[in-house]
Amino acid sequence: MRGTLSRIGSAVSAVLGVLVTSFLVTAMSGCDSRASQIRESLKQLVEAVEGQDGRTVASLYSKSTVDHYGELVKLAREGKREQIAKRSVNDRGIILMLRHRLTGAQLRQLDGAGTIALMADRGWWGIDNGVEEYGKIRVSGNTGWMEVREPDRRVTRSGRRWLEDTRRTYNVRFYLEDDVWKMDETSLFQLWEELLEREVKAAGMSADAFLIEVEEMQSDTPVPRNIWDTPPKK
Repeated sequence: MRGTLSRIGSAVSAVLGVLVTSFLVTAMSGCDSRASQIRESLKQLVEAVEGQDGRTVASLYSKSTVDHYGELVKLAREGKREQIAKRSVNDRGIILMLRHRLTGAQLRQLDGAGTIALMADRGWWGIDNGVEEYGKIRVSGNTGWMEVREPDRRVTRSGRRWLEDTRRTYNVRFYLEDDVWKMDETSLFQLWEELLEREVKAAGMSADAFLIEVEEMQSDTPVPRNIWDTPPKK
């Protein structure tokens, strides 16, 4: 199974909570000063992730993202199996990781921002090139959008792409909050879910079994069979 998992790439990183950095590879068009501010904020976010500066990472994510991680850590603390089963594959992977790697006492100390900061501090917040920037940054009021799609993996012959480009377009959202442009990671969840579902199907196993295999590979520690049961209050 590890041979299968070793090729997962972006999907594995998505399970752990990722920041897509390939936006910075290509120069973005558009001269709007607000677009430049978004680019600068994203650059700071990338640098903070690389430097495992959790406090800065958390400060550069939108309230919607922080709230989402608050929901996930609450489920990791006290969620029932049937509650967790209703969440997306991506969410279940993060809940699994938090339960497996942290104690009940540690989980009780965390809110959404604290969860993001801890994950970044410990290097669990990965950097992944799951998408590539190709469009403009559009800004309307206090909201910005960056068009992205998956890397172009079509085979080339004599410098030309011979297959139709079927990649879907996604929009990464940014909000101006506290006078800072902050990334809304929830706007990427649809993309990550599709990547994960594709890899789960290719692995030929259930989503939960897949997530457990990934977590054991990443943590190098066996996952208890009762991991989805509500943790005892200690």
